[in-house]
Amino acid sequence: MVAVVLLGALVVVSAYAVSQYLPSRNRFTFRPTISYRGAWQAEYRGYKGTAGFLRPQDNFTWGTFSGTGPGSRTIVIVGDNTGGSICVTAMKSDPGTATLTLSLDGASNSTSASLQLVTVCESAIAGG
Repeated sequence: MVAVVLLGALVVVSAYAVSQYLPSRNRFTFRPTISYRGAWQAEYRGYKGTAGFLRPQDNFTWGTFSGTGPGSRTIVIVGDNTGGSICVTAMKSDPGTATLTLSLDGASNSTSASLQLVTVCESAIAGG
């Protein structure tokens, strides 16, 4: 399931059981990519479950990254036994008019306006 939202983010999935005595945990790997020739900054928020970005109280991890020119970041989240979700938001750090595109796993969002945020959100189902 993929959701693209104004101010949203991204996702990818793989699962494993930690032990027979511990609750099932799943490892979700997300790789947001930003295409822009100038300076930019991004923030991500990871959520437990597959609809976590609809419930801000389920946010369990977050972080930021930035760069100049095209860039990406690998984000690994250990979630619960149902799935995981992530939202990534990016913004230009300069007044440039070139297009900034935020992508993940086929979903993307773009802007050419200065100081406008773009977001992509994605959910991964455990074992999917």
